[in-house]
Amino acid sequence: MKKIVSQFFSKSSNSTSIHPKYRADIDGLRGLQILALIGFHGFSTIVPGGYVGVDIFFVISGFLISSIIFKSLQKGGFDFLDFYIRRTKRIFPSLITILVAAFAIGWFCLLPDEFKQLGKHIFGGATFIDNFLYWQESGYFDRSVELKPLLHLWSLGIEEQFYLFWPFLLYSAWKRKFNLLAVTLVVISLSFGLSAYLAYFNKAQAFDFYLPFTRLWGILAGAALAYFNVHDEAKISDYKQSTKHIVGVLGFGLILYSVFFFDRTIYYPGFYAIVPVMGAVMLIWAGQHSWINRHILSNKVMIWFGLISYPLYLWHWMLLSYTRILESAEPDVEIRIGAVLLAILLSWLTYHLIENPIRFSKNNLLTVRALILALVLSGCVGAYVYLNNGIPSRSSVQIASLISFEVPYRESCAKVSNSSYSDDWCHLSEGSADDRLLLIGDSHSNSFSTVFSELRKEQDFHFTQLGRGECPMLLGYGYPQCQELAQAAFNYAKSNQSIKTILLASRWSIYENGFTREGFTNSKAQFEDALKETISAYHKLGKKVELVLTVPISNNPRACVVRAVQLSGKNINYCFISNQHAKNFDGNYRQFITALHTSMPNEFNILDTWDYLCDPKECKIIDGNKVLYSDEGHLSIYGGQFIAQKNKAQLLQFINQ
Repeated sequence: MKKIVSQFFSKSSNSTSIHPKYRADIDGLRGLQILALIGFHGFSTIVPGGYVGVDIFFVISGFLISSIIFKSLQKGGFDFLDFYIRRTKRIFPSLITILVAAFAIGWFCLLPDEFKQLGKHIFGGATFIDNFLYWQESGYFDRSVELKPLLHLWSLGIEEQFYLFWPFLLYSAWKRKFNLLAVTLVVISLSFGLSAYLAYFNKAQAFDFYLPFTRLWGILAGAALAYFNVHDEAKISDYKQSTKHIVGVLGFGLILYSVFFFDRTIYYPGFYAIVPVMGAVMLIWAGQHSWINRHILSNKVMIWFGLISYPLYLWHWMLLSYTRILESAEPDVEIRIGAVLLAILLSWLTYHLIENPIRFSKNNLLTVRALILALVLSGCVGAYVYLNNGIPSRSSVQIASLISFEVPYRESCAKVSNSSYSDDWCHLSEGSADDRLLLIGDSHSNSFSTVFSELRKEQDFHFTQLGRGECPMLLGYGYPQCQELAQAAFNYAKSNQSIKTILLASRWSIYENGFTREGFTNSKAQFEDALKETISAYHKLGKKVELVLTVPISNNPRACVVRAVQLSGKNINYCFISNQHAKNFDGNYRQFITALHTSMPNEFNILDTWDYLCDPKECKIIDGNKVLYSDEGHLSIYGGQFIAQKNKAQLLQFINQ
């Protein structure tokens, strides 16, 4: 180990690293991989499974990197310093370029909360931990993945984590004379086993997708192939060329099948990832002289795309993401085509003017030090943006601001329910020993927490808000965590005699139509029965029950904010939606609740805020220059304050009853 560490501080390196011979077909496979990803990201209706391009990239990376390691160890050693110098000169130049470009565009285009999040992702990209950040962010209130310009760096993070882990593991195993193929197969088995377990039980898909523990097997499939290619090259050469033709065709078929027949509805990666991974392994094994590899992958166009595939991967997603942010919707096809063409041009320039000159420069240590310094500075800038809340003083965002969805939670509801589950979505707000109101429901109950927080400025009273996203808090309804929390809320109300009123607030339309969550499916009939039972149960406790109807579902409120940079200029049309359009989104649950109230009029009342947000013609998303919603369905803090002021007299009377 001392020898390994000392190499990092030496001024020169006597390299024992041996690099595989260039194969044009592998560059062509890179071209196929990036075209699949561009197709998915820009035109997913045509290329619904193009996301498998990442797994093809993993196989290629595992094969090439492991070939270097296996060949070097076969010759008697491995030069860590040379390896990491080459990786740094290969990865850092284009990465730094894209981080700087993302920052520059974001400075002029993004609102403070968006720019703050970008700052965190710039830091994550510079430190190669973005995949862990995206895993932590995945959740109900997270911004759509299409609105994160650096989301694609999650795969680069996994690749770099592989670079840090795999060479040392193989070197240590080699020194101890372990069988390197056995080591490779053990790690593949552990990684794939975990991914398969999560897929089979339909648990933690974000963990399965973003983290290296469940993704390594795809990279190591390429590593296993590299082992055979290095140690059994003669045996592979002995296979008939006709066999290699067939294997190549089958591999190409597996990739095409996954690209055009997979879609967003399947659980991925899991078992499905075997298809593109095996397709890539088979194509590489078939060799550059097989028919597919020679005539399709080694085509000059495919090779050209393969050569610029790395900068193109970085550029295309960022530009497409920014078009979606600026349009506040899926951009027109002309805009998406323009973004892709611009990405191709910028990638070609990046490859020729930045990547290649740095990659093949001769002053290794000076170049690497400069690259590391530049990446560190990029990460520091990202951290500064994040810690300064997206720098709201920027002149480019002074023309408008967006009220973000923030409810002043005080404690986690787990402290009330004694739940063993994650408390990320469970909150208690404004709670005290003399609570008068208990507000329960899914994330839409949070909106009404701000309504009553605003009313407390007019009259002193206490209330508790207890809820979890996508859990309507109905007894015996929903997935196990939801049922546990609903029962805990009921027990809390039962044990607190000061609570006189129960407010049930949720987005009822999604449950009334049947609801599936975490492997559990609830029908319309189950929802209706659970709502009746819950109302009756609280009524029998002597509580007054108030059913809060859902606010109108809106368009994306960010479309109402005039940004410094505009594309089509059509966004302003989204700031109001027709009353009928809103009712269509609302579904038919109101008819059921109206009928239910007629059948049990003494057990609950209805609180409807629709008329405060809509007139007979349209529903509004903004009030003057302030936004009423934080997203398409949830009120912003200002939206809650707006309803409280518009309905103040009636609500205060309701509280005092």
